[in-house]
Amino acid sequence: TTAPQALELFNSKFALDMAERMATRLTSVAVVERPRNDEVVSAEFETALSRETTPDEIAMSLEFLRTQSASIQERRERSGVDASVAVRANEEFAALVDLCLALINSSEFLYLD
Repeated sequence: TTAPQALELFNSKFALDMAERMATRLTSVAVVERPRNDEVVSAEFETALSRETTPDEIAMSLEFLRTQSASIQERRERSGVDASVAVRANEEFAALVDLCLALINSSEFLYLD
C-alpha cells in the first residue's frame, strides 16, 4: 500500500459511508439495549476486527470519543450554532463515526495475518 492509496481509502466517500453505517448500526442497538459506552466500543471492535477488545483499547477508544466530541463541540460553538440536545447527540455520533473510520482504516482491518 502506498501513501496515496491509504489517503484515498481514509478520505473516500465509500469508507465514510461504511463508517456511518457501522456507527448507525451500533447506535440503533445501543438505543434498544442501553449498553454502556465501553460495550459500544467492544461491539465496534468485534464488528470491524472480529475479536474482543483489550482493556487498553477500550480506554483509548473512550478517551478518543470524549476528546473528539469535545473538539466537534468546540468547532460548532465557534461557528455560532445552537447547542440543542439533538446537536450534542450528533456530536457524539460524529465522534463514533470517526472511531469507526479509524478502525476500518487500521492495518488489522485491511490485512489478514
